[in-house]
Amino acid sequence: MSTEGDTPPRDLAQHFTPPDVARLVWRLVEGLAPVRRGTWTVADPSAGEGALLRAAGARGRVQLAGLEIDAELAARARAAGLGVRCGDGLIDSPGSALEGACDAVVGNPPYGRCSRVLNDAQIAAVLAADEYSIWHGPRARRQTEARLRAAAVEHLFLERALQLVRPGGLVVYVLPEGLFSNSRTQLVRDWILARAEVLAVVALPARVFRRPGLHAKAALLALRRRPTNRRRARPASMVCPTADAGSKAAVLEQLLDTTLALQRAPDRRGDGVAVPASSLAGARWDAAYWLNDPTPELERCPHPLAPLGDSVELLTYGPIVTGRRPQPLDEGVRVIGQGDFSDVGLCPKPRLLVRAGSVYDPPRSRVRPGDLLLPRSGAGSLGRNRMAVYDAPDRANIGCFVNLVRLRDLNPYYVWAYFRTPVGWAQIRRLINGSGVPNISFAEIRSLRIPRIGTEVQARVEARYRREVSLLRQAAAAIAFGRLVDDLARYVSGESDLPAGKPVR
Repeated sequence: MSTEGDTPPRDLAQHFTPPDVARLVWRLVEGLAPVRRGTWTVADPSAGEGALLRAAGARGRVQLAGLEIDAELAARARAAGLGVRCGDGLIDSPGSALEGACDAVVGNPPYGRCSRVLNDAQIAAVLAADEYSIWHGPRARRQTEARLRAAAVEHLFLERALQLVRPGGLVVYVLPEGLFSNSRTQLVRDWILARAEVLAVVALPARVFRRPGLHAKAALLALRRRPTNRRRARPASMVCPTADAGSKAAVLEQLLDTTLALQRAPDRRGDGVAVPASSLAGARWDAAYWLNDPTPELERCPHPLAPLGDSVELLTYGPIVTGRRPQPLDEGVRVIGQGDFSDVGLCPKPRLLVRAGSVYDPPRSRVRPGDLLLPRSGAGSLGRNRMAVYDAPDRANIGCFVNLVRLRDLNPYYVWAYFRTPVGWAQIRRLINGSGVPNISFAEIRSLRIPRIGTEVQARVEARYRREVSLLRQAAAAIAFGRLVDDLARYVSGESDLPAGKPVR
């Protein structure tokens, strides 16, 4: 949804467009479009108060057309002369002459499952129209109400944009990060590729859609609807802020400059990279995935590499108990949650104890000494690369947001330290995905590649951790762990041997 200012959303599916983002969207359209001749027709099927259309109109020589289902918002847009009618953007048309003829379609649609965003009448209307295929995949031979209700409404709005734009025309949409990174949306990405050329994916700064009660990570997707005479697709500009410092306007300006520069001269830059169109099929599209590619460093590794999954004996997470919370006890089994991790291991004092044998202590996720533990979500845990090896004799289990990795033929302390090195962490950071809360899946954990070094060197990592890190207080331990990780990074890259370290006095 597009609106001006900081008006609170009436529905959590609405993520209103700040004016500076609206200007970025239109300037991206102008930068990606061929030389403009005459008046351009620009449509927005989820216009809100018309922030995106307002930004387009401010540049002149455009005909604006929009739809907004909220009558009050549509009236505000009309009062501003933005050509927005009250109507359902998925069913109604901004003008019969505009179907398949718009020069550009822009939008920031509502996000979420159709069952939460659309009412029963809208669901029935979409089914009756029988004009959407993005949500049911190639194997589904008929559209069903249940499948539609489970679909993401923003995907339907994206298909609607491609229906409205002319062949060769542009679509620039603000969309949640999950579309670009989640494995379950791969069919949607492949559907898009069959109908449009991906020109750019521009990750927006996290603070753009952050306010109390809302933390939506989003990106701009710029598409060109495939013309009837197909031409060779240009590489896609994948851009994300390397730092969220400075004013929001300055960060957005830098993102725009990098995106357009990559279109002119495809090459890698500090906050962007050009990705060949052929590489996008069957792959993720989030910019961070391509920018954090550690493949060149891995290829230079002098040691043989193997997926972590080859050495995984057990990979599980803690129990998911819905509808209630555990009752803390003074004595019992420790439950290790995301908040129990520090930068150098587990916090010594348990945050939660539960009754042994309860639903929070299932046998399948009980922890043994030597198990590698890592949070599977959370900006402050997974996002900060926090892990630990459990080495206490006390009985413990894990929470639902923590993974337990039991290894064979790999020392868990070595694995932990390796994933703290720049190349190891780059692999994890590249795979993290999620619209709001970062996540990593079992398959992604198993795919992480690790150098197969000698068992004696692996044991040396553990000995140094126990001697130099585990006995120190937090600040000193972090410094000592950093030295160990740096030494290991140099060893696995072939630069030097791994020192035995010095005993702590």
